Amino acid sequence: MKIKIAHKLLSLILLVFSTIAIADPIVEWAPFEIKSGVTDEKIIRAAQAVEDGFLVKQTGYIKRSLLKGSNNQWVDIVYWQSEEEAQSAAAKAMESPICFEYFALMKQSEHSEVSNVQHYSIVKSWP
Repeated sequence: MKIKIAHKLLSLILLVFSTIAIADPIVEWAPFEIKSGVTDEKIIRAAQAVEDGFLVKQTGYIKRSLLKGSNNQWVDIVYWQSEEEAQSAAAKAMESPICFEYFALMKQSEHSEVSNVQHYSIVKSWP
């Protein structure tokens, strides 16, 4: 009986701490355009490789969504536990062969070598 109560208490404590840890995540907005001739399947396979081989290994990574618009426009939305962890992962991505393969499918920014990635704090969420 005491073990069951202790187990339930531990589960509740872990739930509370995990909720606190992601209460105010950073949202990374990374729009890009794919190069001519790159298929949806190819970009999705490369995005999956980044997910499996890079992102899930990064401290602070929460989740990610890949959005597709019109005219080869896409957006990677990545949720991080903190700005510092997002920045750390961004620096590591610049040294990752898996990430380079993904980036190679994207058109380069006309204005600079730096992508158009931005970080946002969530102000309010609705269900």
